[in-house]
Amino acid sequence: MDYDIVLATRNRYSVLQLSIPLMLCQSLPPKNLIVVDSSDDHNKVLDIIRKIINSTNRNIKYKIIYSDPGLTLQRNIGLKHVTSEIIMFPDDDSLWFPKMASSVMEIYEKDQNQVIGAVAASELFFPPNKVIKEKEKACYKMSIKDRLQFLRLSPTLTSLEDKLFPNPFMIEGQYKQKDKQLPANLKNIAKLFPTLLGFRMSFRRKVIQNFQFDEILGRYALYEDRDAALYVLNSFLIAESLKAKVFHYRSPEQRTSGKKWGIMSILNMAYIICKHTSSSSSRRLVKHYCRYITIRYLMQTYTKYGRERAIGALKAYLRLSEILNSSKTELSHTYKRIFNKCLG
Repeated sequence: MDYDIVLATRNRYSVLQLSIPLMLCQSLPPKNLIVVDSSDDHNKVLDIIRKIINSTNRNIKYKIIYSDPGLTLQRNIGLKHVTSEIIMFPDDDSLWFPKMASSVMEIYEKDQNQVIGAVAASELFFPPNKVIKEKEKACYKMSIKDRLQFLRLSPTLTSLEDKLFPNPFMIEGQYKQKDKQLPANLKNIAKLFPTLLGFRMSFRRKVIQNFQFDEILGRYALYEDRDAALYVLNSFLIAESLKAKVFHYRSPEQRTSGKKWGIMSILNMAYIICKHTSSSSSRRLVKHYCRYITIRYLMQTYTKYGRERAIGALKAYLRLSEILNSSKTELSHTYKRIFNKCLG
């Protein structure tokens, strides 16, 4: 069983020099690497990837495709070029440990009845040995503030959030997998997982090509991974590998404006949940969670970006009921209309 990598990237020249070598030097390398690039300097990306490919001394086929910007658009373009049974969709700043791919593939190969539609790797909070130390000064560096916040505070905050303000994506995923079990031969290497995170997700090709990624979510496409997970769970299970390890070396570059991020944090969640369920309790949960997110952003206005994010979230929250009350036939139109109103 083979796998392909589809990697969407935009203006991330330095981090590609960290992430792609780790993907190509796996104990089980990919059959194909498909990079869909929307960078301002596409030739620079071509040069970087070709140099990496030539330095690996491995027989890996690759394609580098230029695209208009948009995460879901770029991933869907990549899907048109895959040939392997399994497709992995790392972020361009996903740093794979040496046996990441083989550990994911082990689950698919042992899943004889093909009840697993997607597999997530496990996140580690430290990078592969020596990778950052040797290369970050030359090409890529995360700020000390971001590193401390991510390593020390993020897990604690996430745990507290889960208890007081349950995430609607997690709750919906848990409900869809209720009373279901992993195949017995996978229990030592995997566990059921209720959602997917973009930097560590993979799919059976027949599953992801059946619905693809929702391009209505726009250029940054926040929560497109959670949307994909809910589609998978309609007919399959999602497993998290206990052995596949990845470190998300979050980029310090700003990908979108604070205002857009605030709007997406509210509207994208509501739109996706309403796409997948008509449950009134799910809608109440979305409203409760979005209220919490809005208040949290309003308390984090000590930077220009933070102030813009809070404004965007507040504008979106004040119009949240329009999406929650929308019919499924009008949902996409309502989402786009409200998004544009909030942005204006």
